[in-house]
Amino acid sequence: RDFDQHARQEECLKVMKFLEIEHLSNAVIGDAKKRGISGGQRKRVNIGMELVSRPRFLVLDEPTSGLDAVTSELLATILQKIVRETRISVAAIIHAPSPETFSKFDDFTLLGVGGTVLYSGERARALEYFESIGFEKPAKKAEADFFLEISMGRVPRKLKNGDVDSDYNKTQLPWFWVEHGKAFRPEELKELASVHKEVKNTKNDAKEEGEKSEQSTCMAKMSAAGKEMQNMAAVEWHSVSNYAIDCASEFWEFITCKKNGNRDKQGFFFIFFICGRRTYYQMYRDGVWLWQLFFHILIGAFTGVFGIMDNFIGPLKEDTCLDGPVPTLAACVQPLTNIILFLALFVNWLALFSGMIEGIHTFGDEQVVFWRHTSRGLPTIPYFLAKILSDAPRMVVNSAMYYVGFLLVYPSHGTTSGLYGLILVIYFAGYSFGYLMSMIFAPRLRSLWCVIFAIMWGIVFNGVATPLSQVRDQYGGLEGLWNISAPRWGVEAFYVDQITFYTDYVENIENSFRALQYNPDNFSRNCGIIFGIGWMWIAFTYFFLKACNRTQQK
Repeated sequence: RDFDQHARQEECLKVMKFLEIEHLSNAVIGDAKKRGISGGQRKRVNIGMELVSRPRFLVLDEPTSGLDAVTSELLATILQKIVRETRISVAAIIHAPSPETFSKFDDFTLLGVGGTVLYSGERARALEYFESIGFEKPAKKAEADFFLEISMGRVPRKLKNGDVDSDYNKTQLPWFWVEHGKAFRPEELKELASVHKEVKNTKNDAKEEGEKSEQSTCMAKMSAAGKEMQNMAAVEWHSVSNYAIDCASEFWEFITCKKNGNRDKQGFFFIFFICGRRTYYQMYRDGVWLWQLFFHILIGAFTGVFGIMDNFIGPLKEDTCLDGPVPTLAACVQPLTNIILFLALFVNWLALFSGMIEGIHTFGDEQVVFWRHTSRGLPTIPYFLAKILSDAPRMVVNSAMYYVGFLLVYPSHGTTSGLYGLILVIYFAGYSFGYLMSMIFAPRLRSLWCVIFAIMWGIVFNGVATPLSQVRDQYGGLEGLWNISAPRWGVEAFYVDQITFYTDYVENIENSFRALQYNPDNFSRNCGIIFGIGWMWIAFTYFFLKACNRTQQK
């Protein structure tokens, strides 16, 4: 925030030169579809993205994975250069580095099962330590591979007389580090007993524990299964109390403009603007959305086909009903032919589905990005609102294309603004429910669930398949499903908008509304209810966005 645009550019160029990637200033990064820079160059770009914020500490997770030995060594050299010249501390998690790459690091920490520390100190003295406790490195074995095999229990331990220690197992390694590693630890870690809650300090303890575990295999398996279930629940939901505290604290920081953490964080509106601009570029820069407009035009035209045979014949005249025979009484209550009712079903069903199929991509395509940013302190509220607001132009344009396609085939009898407004709020409800589905279902199943839920809301809970007058009697407490179904209200609104045209031409037209329990004055109210249903799904989406995968966000 303290840098103007020129200063930001200068800082970026400085970092690029430092990382030796200034020649890539105009290059395309690339993705799975479009080829761009190499893997090693992309790693350096990722590091540069962090360096421009001038951090005090840089943590890298497997920066050399997927790189060849030469490129890995080059990257390690750059990391060493960062430490020497910028005084930034760098910690990297690396699996099986080459000898050249391993030699670039000053300190080395080896972890065992459960995250226990087997060694943590100067890299140059690591081999000396392991040899002092009985592990002998083969002449042609690389140090990094040798240490890794020790942690896995694949290297035998020799006693001072040269015999193999038959009682040794890898669970004793943390105890060795506590008891025999004092001379190899930094000064601040000389005494580890005070900071270790539990250390198995005798070889007999490990041996006895192994014997006990063999005697109680069944109980051990049951206990392990119970712990696994607890861990799964903790990973997915963490805890309700922590979730509530986290949401409340974030909202309080937004209200009070309070800053949390060691770094100064940007304000709500700045983050909202940055996230919105980024989302806008993602959605609209490649022009794919222009081709998607034809999809909505075709869906609208396909829907209008069902109304080509615009055949609506209202109920019989009132005098005919008074003097006619009993079998004709049904025709006095309901229209003789009512294609508009079925057209209303298809309009709502397909408009809802079109919105769903678009909405599942808004949050679903970048959940990993969201987890990474929130773990670094990104507030969820401005991000969430920016994503939704960036979708607003697409909702307006896509629903307009659907409306245009529909009118190309079907001559609407309703008001222009009324019909488009109805289609727009149906799209909004579809987008909102698509957001929710992207939080719940795996990416490969989302499109399938779009079809399933569109059929459920548009065909089952539409108030026509099961008349509204019979819902309470047949389904009792489940009538709430019809109340939260956008097509239930949308069908009535569409029907009212179209049938009102016939009030000046058809006698006894009010029976057409009364038979379906529709009110000709409820058009605006129903559109408002659909809009409210959309916001309800958005609220649920925010809950699942914050509640699921809590450990990924912290």
